[in-house]
Amino acid sequence: MTARFIHLRVHTEFSLSDGLVRIKPLISAIFGSGIPAVAVTDQSNLCALVTFYSGAMGAGIKPVCGADLWVENPADKYAPSRLILLCMVENDSYGLLSGIAEEDETFFHESHKDSYALT
Repeated sequence: MTARFIHLRVHTEFSLSDGLVRIKPLISAIFGSGIPAVAVTDQSNLCALVTFYSGAMGAGIKPVCGADLWVENPADKYAPSRLILLCMVENDSYGLLSGIAEEDETFFHESHKDSYALT
């Protein structure tokens, strides 16, 4: 029986602030559990994209790529919001990657240097 639960917010070792999960063991665990898909949403980057995508596809798991971002709050600069962005189709990852790269110079404050302003 295939599992009906899909993890949509997994931070890997490429998530610099809080990543712990390694990609190969993640793929093995997902495959062993019969879960058909998994999303990797590292913090403010897509560094795991190629390794994750190729590993998941090789194991017959649908890879869902995304990013976990801090978004500036104009009303309170010390209370940012978190936003999970998931790519719907393969080409979306390129748009997400370029968006993250373009906003790389937008900082929130010392503890959240990976915050983005949405315009």
